[in-house]
Amino acid sequence: KMLLKKKGFPEVDELVFCTVTSVQSHSVFVRLEEYGSSGMIHISEVSPGRIRNIRDFVIENKTVVCKVIGINMERGHIDLSLRRVNEGQRRAKINSIKQEQKAEKIVELVAKQLSMQPQQLYEQVYQGVSDRFGSVFEAFLALSKGELAVSGLGLPKEAAEPLADAVIEACAVRAQPIVLTGAAAMAERISGVGRVTVSERRSMAVASFIPAV
Repeated sequence: KMLLKKKGFPEVDELVFCTVTSVQSHSVFVRLEEYGSSGMIHISEVSPGRIRNIRDFVIENKTVVCKVIGINMERGHIDLSLRRVNEGQRRAKINSIKQEQKAEKIVELVAKQLSMQPQQLYEQVYQGVSDRFGSVFEAFLALSKGELAVSGLGLPKEAAEPLADAVIEACAVRAQPIVLTGAAAMAERISGVGRVTVSERRSMAVASFIPAV
């Protein structure tokens, strides 16, 4: 479950992250996690070729990446396709979701410190940065690289500063330097190879903020 809840409808051809809620004989119903709305995948859009048992491909509570292929705003219907998403698109979408979930974890931690509801704090951050960044994660990444000022989060000082500190700390914790000992340390001192500058360590910290695919 994500804190991110986009308003309105997704765009046609947009990739959306979904959780399967119901599997019928000829259709699959899902929840679009980023929008909080429901969508349907017809059996013909589950997989190429003939499908004998739809449950060989999808089951309840499974997360999937779908492509939006049709929207009926009047009825609130969203038609989706599973088979039109290739592996590269699927991996890229899942990676972006993991990144946003990492940002959400930081928000949840700071919200607890401030005795706030995580959803409330997340929405404040999202509203403050959405005009410049595609996600809260992208804003946090810019903050960690010094490309976004704390004031750019659009939050009161008492909330912005703890949040900025948490973002920087999340980078630093995952980028602890490796300490060489014994022969490895001797070789480094002799050759000079492997020495890490302050700027390089900062770059390592920023890179560590990005989860692997």
